[in-house]
Amino acid sequence: MPANSSLIKEQPIIFENGNQADLIQISPGTDAAEILSTLSLSKAQAVMLVCGSTQPLSGKLKNRLQDLLSRGVAQAAVDSHAIIIDGGRW
Repeated sequence: MPANSSLIKEQPIIFENGNQADLIQISPGTDAAEILSTLSLSKAQAVMLVCGSTQPLSGKLKNRLQDLLSRGVAQAAVDSHAIIIDGGRW
C-alpha cells in the first residue's frame, strides 16, 4: 500500500519469527479519509486499542502477554473483523 502523502509514511517491519507488519506513521492533522484510503480500510466492525508502557517487559510478563495477545486478542480481532491500533513501540 503506497503512501500517497508526505503526511503518511510507511515502513515494513520484519519480526524475529519472520512475520511482517507495516509501520504507518501519520502526521497530526492528516485527513481521516486520506488515512483510510492509504490503508485500504473499509468500515471496521470493531476497533481494539492496545495501550501500555514503553518500558521493556520482564521475561515472565512478556511471555504471558505474548500468549494473551496472540491467542486471545488477535483471535478476537479476526472473529469480529476488528482493526487493532497500538502505540507502535516495537
